[in-house]
Amino acid sequence: LSDGRIRNDYDVRLQNRKPDARSFVVSIEGLPGAVVQAIGQLDEANGKPVFAIGPDQTREVRVSVTVPASMAKDEPHTITFRLNDATTKETATVVEHFISK
Repeated sequence: LSDGRIRNDYDVRLQNRKPDARSFVVSIEGLPGAVVQAIGQLDEANGKPVFAIGPDQTREVRVSVTVPASMAKDEPHTITFRLNDATTKETATVVEHFISK
């Protein structure tokens, strides 16, 4: 980015296979100091994006992960996306990579 920070964008597909609407909090692990934001998403819980999904629905969202320039390194960082159901606290994870150079 123009201010030196590094951002990777990810397309995330969320599925709610339950018969009730649910909200999911999206966070990452493995990259200390990273900021997670969602394009066009205003709902947050403790600075993390929250997505509401209706019953038996799928939603695709764009999630940005940004770190300071000092986090740059030659090899990719392994990160884990964590999705927590805001009500039941059920969790799903997926491993991905953050490329900084």
